[in-house]
Amino acid sequence: MLNYLKKLRIPKKYKSIDGIMLAVFFIMLWIPMGNISDKGIDLQENRTLATKPKLLMENNTLNYNLGEQFDKWFNDRFFGRRYLLALHNKINQLHNNGSKKVIVGKDGWLFYRLNNGINNFANRTTLRKEKMEQGLKYLVSLNNWCKEHGKEFYYVIIPDKNKIYGEYFANIKKERSDEYSIGHQFVNYIKENSDIKVLYLYDTLMANKDKGYLYYKQNTHWTELGAYYGYKAIMEMMGRSVKEYEFTNKQNIGDLYNLFPINKDESFYKSTKLETNCMANMDRTEIWCLNMQEKDRIAFFGDSFIEGLLPFLNDNFNQVRSFYYSYYPYFPFTDAYVELIKDYADIIVLENVERKIPVILKLHFPENVTN
Repeated sequence: MLNYLKKLRIPKKYKSIDGIMLAVFFIMLWIPMGNISDKGIDLQENRTLATKPKLLMENNTLNYNLGEQFDKWFNDRFFGRRYLLALHNKINQLHNNGSKKVIVGKDGWLFYRLNNGINNFANRTTLRKEKMEQGLKYLVSLNNWCKEHGKEFYYVIIPDKNKIYGEYFANIKKERSDEYSIGHQFVNYIKENSDIKVLYLYDTLMANKDKGYLYYKQNTHWTELGAYYGYKAIMEMMGRSVKEYEFTNKQNIGDLYNLFPINKDESFYKSTKLETNCMANMDRTEIWCLNMQEKDRIAFFGDSFIEGLLPFLNDNFNQVRSFYYSYYPYFPFTDAYVELIKDYADIIVLENVERKIPVILKLHFPENVTN
């Protein structure tokens, strides 16, 4: 063995080079420690970073998870992490892989991968009849409650971005046409089996694609222009007049870019005359808007797409209340919400983006809500 190791000795002429390389290697090990980030939240990744671990716990006992906690803290904060992530994303982009949450499309377009995004785009998903029956039962109960209390009820589905801009999906083909989308499946079932006023905004948005970007290229949400055409269709469904707005070209980036940074390219249209008088709680899960020049009060229960509608609704109603829900089993009929919509709303709207339909199908109307 010793003779074998002797043969592996580095020739003298290479010792100086190897010494330099070894020194460079150890110097590079210290570079990540050069500027440790002290941020609490990473806005680009939209998450809270790991906190610095302590050797002793609050009760002065040893922290036996110190090694694991330090590893998470260091991995979240080492110098150069952003550059390595960008390089990683660039490599993934070349292979059209994106990330766990984001699909990289053509011409700088990004799409949301979660919530069965690829299967829904390809229209592979078939909603089971018994599931749609459960979802319809919930909506019918909600509609009946509104009728009993003299309120109008509407159900609105906003299509996923990939449904409107599917031509920018890379290397993924539809197995069936969009008439078989989960949005069309559920809406057709509702119309065939109830009198609920339901609106799927697919046709509206497809008909207005030539007006400008209706969804952000690097954000999962619709633009103000897209929300405007959604607002118009909702108001027309309600039999109400629609106001006209002027739009000018703007640029911005969005939430998908934060999850998967690539070249910034975000051009869209924004209204120059739209003003709001709204207040929100700290996490914006509840927003209240007031317009003393208008009448009627509307309560909107939905996801983050609601915020795009609020400026237009505020321009048309005396009072607008929006509730960003979290899909608990009896949504939105908790006692607190029942009191709010019973006393402070004339119109009730339930909204969800298309990919959230499977969640709506799981909801139940609570039997104890009778007042």
